[in-house]
Amino acid sequence: MIQIPKRSLRTRLGRLLWSFDEIEELLEVEKEKRGVPKERLVFVDIGNVLESSFCEWRALNECYEGEEDAFRGYIWYRANYGARFGYYKDLPSDGVELIDLLRGFQIRKEDVDRLLKLVSRRVWKIRWREDNIILPVGPKNIIFIHDKEFIGAKFRPFYPSIGWGFDFAGMVFVCKPTGISDDSVYIYGLFDRAIELFRNKSTLSLEGDIYGYFFQRKRKVLEIQIRAEKRCLIFEEEVNENRARNFLRSFARKVTTGQIELPSALECENCFHSLECSMSKYCK
Repeated sequence: MIQIPKRSLRTRLGRLLWSFDEIEELLEVEKEKRGVPKERLVFVDIGNVLESSFCEWRALNECYEGEEDAFRGYIWYRANYGARFGYYKDLPSDGVELIDLLRGFQIRKEDVDRLLKLVSRRVWKIRWREDNIILPVGPKNIIFIHDKEFIGAKFRPFYPSIGWGFDFAGMVFVCKPTGISDDSVYIYGLFDRAIELFRNKSTLSLEGDIYGYFFQRKRKVLEIQIRAEKRCLIFEEEVNENRARNFLRSFARKVTTGQIELPSALECENCFHSLECSMSKYCK
């Protein structure tokens, strides 16, 4: 595995990534080389995409507003981890040559596995009183839920992780899970009350499906802390790759056609952005 000095890589990439004019120009060049109009949305952050589970209009707006940041993430992840994977020997000084080089990188499972072994793993010791719950979902799929109550101090476990920009359905989805292990992806969430978990559980599970699909892991682990109740729920589930693919294809199709569905009036009223949203009056 070829190593480029980290300081040199970060310095050279940092100058490029925070040159706002150059990033804007490179984004237009990249879209032209991909054969799409410059006004078309291509680079998106998974966090913004998942907002479509609540409001597709807000999700698209945030994706358009955050496209340059997603493009920065795409360049950084592919250049940084590409160097660790040994995909190239030196970083081109020219921005156009750089994006031409990065476009050809497709992450491989064996490279991810190899890098994870090189990263030290630290997991904080946790003091819990634990009740295990097993929920059968269908004849084969079983969800393991570990219901843990705080006894001592709890720190979020640390797992190694990798970020990447994945080409899918004519778009680039930029993402980095909280952690990756040999056979699973790890998602961490913190909520004040249990009701917030019930509202967001489906979206967190979908996020795990997407990470599991992209990073080729079979299981997802969702660790959710509920601050007010001093509890921690850990959901261990199988990754649903079909669900991830269908969701991403649906989002890409809506970006292309512009045909979106607005949330109900009740859901719109509960949104923090409803007062400033120009579309809230159309929600029924």
